Amino acid sequence: MGPPGPPGRPGGLWREARRRERLSVREASKVERLRSLSFSWDEELRVLWLQGMLPAEQGAAVREAIERRSEEIVLADRPDDPRGARMADALVLCTGASGGSRPEAPRPRSWCTPTRRS
Repeated sequence: MGPPGPPGRPGGLWREARRRERLSVREASKVERLRSLSFSWDEELRVLWLQGMLPAEQGAAVREAIERRSEEIVLADRPDDPRGARMADALVLCTGASGGSRPEAPRPRSWCTPTRRS
């Protein structure tokens, strides 16, 4: 087989573009259908395990909100994973909860909404 030839005719290029567009729409639709979040309690450790999957745009928004909020958190203890602990605390605060024994002034829910970048 030889090297690829010159670009196709405009009609062929248009058909290929439409085919790829249909594939992208199908893939996006599939990801939307697959989104999920599950919880599992570990009664022995008294912890909640979270597992989830979000489409890229929603996932980016959630990650941005949690990371932005985690940068404001000052840890009162010495966790094994300080960054992970701040992220976990930020997730709890994003729900509007105070985080258990650590009291915090109420915050408006809008802080959790990511800012739109132009």
